[in-house]
Amino acid sequence: MQTATSGGSTLIEISRIDQSVQGVSLSLVRLLKQATVALVLGLSASRAPAEDVSGSEATVESAAAETSILEDLEQRLANQNEAGQGGVLDEARWVRLGNGTRLTDPGSLAAGVTVNGFDYYLYTAFLVAKYRGMSVNSEFYYRWLNNFDTAGGPVTADIDTRGFVVDVGVMLVEKSIELMGRIDAVHSAFGDTWEYAAGINWFINGTHRHKLTFDVADLNGVPAGSSSPNYELGQVGTLFRVQYQVAF
Repeated sequence: MQTATSGGSTLIEISRIDQSVQGVSLSLVRLLKQATVALVLGLSASRAPAEDVSGSEATVESAAAETSILEDLEQRLANQNEAGQGGVLDEARWVRLGNGTRLTDPGSLAAGVTVNGFDYYLYTAFLVAKYRGMSVNSEFYYRWLNNFDTAGGPVTADIDTRGFVVDVGVMLVEKSIELMGRIDAVHSAFGDTWEYAAGINWFINGTHRHKLTFDVADLNGVPAGSSSPNYELGQVGTLFRVQYQVAF
């Protein structure tokens, strides 16, 4: 469930999923898959002229692809039902602690304890501004985890995590060269991480469609890894990076 306040940017996300709703969803998917197969057979049987065989094959292939998608959705819902009986939902596996450890990994909170479920609340706020070649892009968040469902022992304490990112830019040459800086941080009981960065953007044709970026970042721990921006989990040191962006 997600709730957003009108006129604000506060967002609340709750990770609990009602298992009865999942059961109903799974039944509906199965019925929809059966209806799709029946429709495919009906369309195939209705095409009598021999010269229209290619069209019939295309219809069957398209419907088969739709059936495959439904089967994948059915499997996902089945996995969620199974998770509700003591396993871990796939959507919970991406939640990490301040030191980068996955919350659902065995021993993440205490030796011999595994987290199978929890309540997840996320509050965010952002500020974006631009004025005469100067720009600011910032975001702040607060995450609250509690009500842990565990195996191997209880976890009674709540987990609070706070973080922010601020990105500023100044155009040195109109529609061409931009000087930029960035600072971001994550604070939690499991460790604090920081990044300070500065660089330059060259908008080759005056837009973001063709952009060359060079930046230098001082990293003091990275709470999550990603191959796209070249960050590695727990990385400490200086990162030199060149990126070329092409948009179509």
